Amino acid sequence: MPVTPTRPKLKDLSLRVFDRALHPELYPCATTARIKTGDFSCVLSLGEAGHVIQISLAGESACEMLLASSIALPQRGQLLAFPLSIEPREESLELAGVFHWHARLEFETYDHEGFLAAQERWEADARRACVSREFCGVSPLRPPALSGISLDVSYDAIAVQAWHTFPESLAVCRVHSRYERL
Repeated sequence: MPVTPTRPKLKDLSLRVFDRALHPELYPCATTARIKTGDFSCVLSLGEAGHVIQISLAGESACEMLLASSIALPQRGQLLAFPLSIEPREESLELAGVFHWHARLEFETYDHEGFLAAQERWEADARRACVSREFCGVSPLRPPALSGISLDVSYDAIAVQAWHTFPESLAVCRVHSRYERL
């Protein structure tokens, strides 16, 4: 019987950004946290393939999604969509007329021992994250996949770090996003 990997391959993921909120029934989600801080409201969701971050301010919402490219989503309000690659990438947009969004995607790849050492650091980060989740591994020789989202909040901005480990690829994907009030 074939073993199904915990996560899709990195090359099968895409980052998509919308200038509106999307209904949670449109994407798979394993765990969600809702956070209200000052004028900002956040819905942070994690799934096996990645994350969904919805930020609201002054009645307007924006949504950042790292999901499998095969997940069909509406095109209305989609401002950005690109498949992931191993190269770092930065993007900036104005969202919903109330945010300036800037994001940096980073990837780290390891040998087996290096990944195990990094996994210990990500486990510690998961305990401190606003929301985190462990996904069962496919092999007792590999650790489980981890995902987490952490926030730094100020009066006029929210900085978000979302991260996902890929034990089958011995890699980590991080998305650093900043939502600034216009």
